[in-house]
Amino acid sequence: MSDTDNLCPQRPEQSPGSPSPRPKALSAMPDSPESTTEPVEYRLQECGIEEPIKVLGLLTPLLIGRAMPVVFLIEENHSICECIKQNIVNAQVLVQKAQVTLIGVESHQGGRQWDDYSGKYKDTFDMGENLEPVNDSPKFANSMRSSRAKVLGVECLGMLNQEQCDLATDDLWKGKPAKEHPFNQQRSEHFVRTLLELRSRHHLTGNLILNAGGDHISHIASWINDGTIERRARQKATYVRVRSPAYRD
Repeated sequence: MSDTDNLCPQRPEQSPGSPSPRPKALSAMPDSPESTTEPVEYRLQECGIEEPIKVLGLLTPLLIGRAMPVVFLIEENHSICECIKQNIVNAQVLVQKAQVTLIGVESHQGGRQWDDYSGKYKDTFDMGENLEPVNDSPKFANSMRSSRAKVLGVECLGMLNQEQCDLATDDLWKGKPAKEHPFNQQRSEHFVRTLLELRSRHHLTGNLILNAGGDHISHIASWINDGTIERRARQKATYVRVRSPAYRD
């Protein structure tokens, strides 16, 4: 078995004379991980996780390395209840099987605070422990507080407030969709940087989960692809994307 095979969903062995299995595909197919609600087994030895993990949907390693924390990027469509439920199930498995000790959530604030009047970061840092949500999608965070992992906010409330003010009239930014507002990408960078800094400030070891909207997870994936993620996050990490079967853009 090659190193890459360890990262694929485990399939039954073929009997002699049977057709060769199809290669792994990341797009949804009738029997692909994205389209089934049955757990799929993955192996992540190259991330330092020896025990097999069974999750709902598609688990995609984006940046592999050992002796670094693993960040599981759980993408969410806040308007799909089933997506949130499946994300909770997957997060519970990752806490139990993948040594996750910290969960960062978009629904609550944390990290360096932003002055929305001057448009700059302030010198103050929020440790992410405020239980008051800053959006209307706190279900994931509230559910995971009963796990043994620490749940902390990673949202930049100042940026969020400024973005929402710009979108207050028609939910458009200069005639473009809300997701193209420049603060949307800046918030994504804030999320991942804050998550890793909170791990250090709270003196935690182990792996991490970032739960955020799909656009934010796509931003992070693009920075992994273009090689800028370490500069933006300011720490080295391994990244694995987790998409539930119910997720839709």
